[in-house]
Amino acid sequence: MKYLTSFFFLPTHFWSRSFAILFILFLFSFWEVFLAVSLVILITLFLFRKNPKREQDSLKKGIFYSPINGKIARIKKNEEIESGRVFKEIKIKTNFLDGYGLYLPMTSEVSKVVYDEKKKKALSYFFKTKEGVDFGLTFKKKLLGLYPISTLLAGDRGVRQAIIGLFPLGGTTYFYIPESSELFVREGEKVIAGESLIASLDKELI
Repeated sequence: MKYLTSFFFLPTHFWSRSFAILFILFLFSFWEVFLAVSLVILITLFLFRKNPKREQDSLKKGIFYSPINGKIARIKKNEEIESGRVFKEIKIKTNFLDGYGLYLPMTSEVSKVVYDEKKKKALSYFFKTKEGVDFGLTFKKKLLGLYPISTLLAGDRGVRQAIIGLFPLGGTTYFYIPESSELFVREGEKVIAGESLIASLDKELI
């Protein structure tokens, strides 16, 4: 059983990719290319820098964060998942240029993993909080895309916003949350993995 924290790291962000490229260029002594790329990266990081947001733990309780970068394509009720129980289904489409990191939406434990029987690849993950709240993630890769990459197994636990894997080249993520949850997003809105607030649980479930 693994326990993932918000400090668990995978090389999914621009920072890690940038420094990896710079290190390789340095090893091969491409000084002119190294300096040019360094300048471009530094300017880009400056222009697109983000101010760190600090939130009180009380504000995070019962909040679902976005599991991936992308755009909200559809929001609807779903009555077929998990033996007929009613969930809100939030469809998030991730394009080729979006980040591919997968984040845990809420502190919870993996209750079930569903695999593609032929490919032996994970297609869905279901989670349960210590309060007994269920939610899930299902992935549909693009025609030329790849399956999600994650080492999550049933019984693994993690805190909200922990990185839990990758969804290379993007695709469609179906995010299932309790039907009574209050939504903070609408169709057509862009969301950022581990930052955008998707919904809050009904107070009776917290």
